[in-house]
Amino acid sequence: MKFRWTWVLTAAIAALVAFTIYDYRRGQQADETKAENAKLIRFPADALVKIRIEGPEGVRALEKKDGQWWLTEPLQDLADQQALQTFTAALTSENSLATVVEEEGIDFAAFGLDQPRSTVSVESAEGKKSDVKIGTVKAYDGSLYARVADENKVYLVNSAWDIHTSKPVRELRDKHLFRGDQAMLVKSVRVERAGQLAYELVIE
Repeated sequence: MKFRWTWVLTAAIAALVAFTIYDYRRGQQADETKAENAKLIRFPADALVKIRIEGPEGVRALEKKDGQWWLTEPLQDLADQQALQTFTAALTSENSLATVVEEEGIDFAAFGLDQPRSTVSVESAEGKKSDVKIGTVKAYDGSLYARVADENKVYLVNSAWDIHTSKPVRELRDKHLFRGDQAMLVKSVRVERAGQLAYELVIE
């Protein structure tokens, strides 16, 4: 009889431990899903190959080719790789602050999303596309209203999206005068002021 009760107690403890582990993992998965859904751009930064920004600064389009980012609009030029790494990391890490409304028949005009102030469109290497629209109306604390793709939701987002969507071209393009192998060909640099030689640097 004692052996029987020991077996029952062991089985009960094992069942309790198994349930505790299951419940913990289920909670973890729920938290991960919630965190993922809170992201506005749901691709990892290194998966992005195209970015298009439409806003107060006009259209700025970028494309990743052979591992390097290039500006394709409004001009074609090599992009600042470090700036793009920081920019894509910021875009893909931004979470919504809250879901303001989620239902059919939302009056998007009430949030300035019928004619958004700016739109960020992205495409992944797998061909998946998404976009984030930022409304013209602001919340009382300066936060912004956003819509992801065609979702019937309005999100409250950080005012940092104003900065993301207002990036001027000069902050996105490569600022090096000489690039890549060109830099190795430079043998001298002359600086003139008012037509007179100020100084000259020469590699010997």
